[in-house]
Amino acid sequence: MSLSPDRQFFDDNGYLIKRRFCSKEECAAMITRMRTLIDAWDPDPAKMSVFRTDEKQVAAQGSDTYFLSSSDKIHFFFEPGALDPATKALRPDVPKHEALNKVGHGLHSADPVFKA
Repeated sequence: MSLSPDRQFFDDNGYLIKRRFCSKEECAAMITRMRTLIDAWDPDPAKMSVFRTDEKQVAAQGSDTYFLSSSDKIHFFFEPGALDPATKALRPDVPKHEALNKVGHGLHSADPVFKA
């Protein structure tokens, strides 16, 4: 059984670009909504979760309750260098919208703009 060209590209490269998947208006609405979500987000020190894509990924995400409980919620995940190593808090020199690596995992089911 052969894979569709899209699926084969995704399997080979780890991403897929679908042109015209959303209209310009839908894209603008999602960008505006994400800005609103980030602006309203107050990083909780108890939920400072770093999203990794390196050799430390399995250990980082595999034991992280905040990450593992995100399937039906909107959770924010930091870049590895965004947190102060000593305090584990967001570094004061890193704006929170630049500190994010990922927003997930239930974004598409928990937010009406992304659900649409």
